[in-house]
Amino acid sequence: MARTLVVGYGSIGERHGRLLAELGHEVAVVSRRAISHSSKFSAVADAMRAIKPEYVVIANETSAHRSTVAALVACNFSGIILIEKPLFECTSSRDATDRANTYVGYALRFHPLMVQLREWVRTRRVVSASIHVGQNLSRWRPGRDLRDSYSAQPALGGGVLRDLSHELDYAIWLFGAWRRVAAIGGASGVLGIEADDHWSIVAEFDRCPQVSMTLSYLDEPPRRQIVVNTDSGTASVDLLRGSFQTSEQPEPDRIRVDRDELYRQQHKVILSGCPGQACTYGEGLAVVLFIEAIESAARTGFWIAGYR
Repeated sequence: MARTLVVGYGSIGERHGRLLAELGHEVAVVSRRAISHSSKFSAVADAMRAIKPEYVVIANETSAHRSTVAALVACNFSGIILIEKPLFECTSSRDATDRANTYVGYALRFHPLMVQLREWVRTRRVVSASIHVGQNLSRWRPGRDLRDSYSAQPALGGGVLRDLSHELDYAIWLFGAWRRVAAIGGASGVLGIEADDHWSIVAEFDRCPQVSMTLSYLDEPPRRQIVVNTDSGTASVDLLRGSFQTSEQPEPDRIRVDRDELYRQQHKVILSGCPGQACTYGEGLAVVLFIEAIESAARTGFWIAGYR
């Protein structure tokens, strides 16, 4: 059982806190909001002095992640950190130093269909891949004005490119480092928000010469699919329907996974001391660099080369 601290108590922070408590850990919370919790603090330093946590989950706004890490460093925290995705809203020269025992919350790596796909592509030569993820933002938080949500506010680190960066992470996880990228997209204004709401991305990776990606706050009904073509067939994964199918099999494998289970597995693996497929700090930083390259490609109209 670990003493844990969850920083930020919106929907994702509340989920982390609930699941950690169900797993038997002691849970304290840092939040500026008036919330009902038996162990609640208004500042990281206060919580650190009072409970001396061994595991910290950073689940506040993306724009506050870096300052939260700095607060933990100032308190000489040497335990395990999980930072909700994306790692930071942008990169800084101070970020280059890798941080041991620090992970990023790309929980789709723990989805059994994604694990199955990764094993399937491992022994094949990948030719191309198509990734599509989208859901109309108005459906995300029923009963709440979407314009007031974190997702709608660029200043807080919102926007579809960062919100749905799971797809960017698992593309790197499946196909290796990206070599170059081109993109168009941004804020359409359709939803009445300032944040980016749609992207079309084409990229070359070490193990896949052509990956096309669509990320959208506009899709209705929702979609979360990936199709991979190889020298020996095609694999299709539909994460919303829970299916995995290849050109060799007439009927798809079907696996329904509760979203909570992905987060449970992520916590269990990270706290086990053998983090396995958990996204490391360095891998999370690579996603932030990829995000910035996508934005640069759209802004300039040129291909952007990867960092070597």
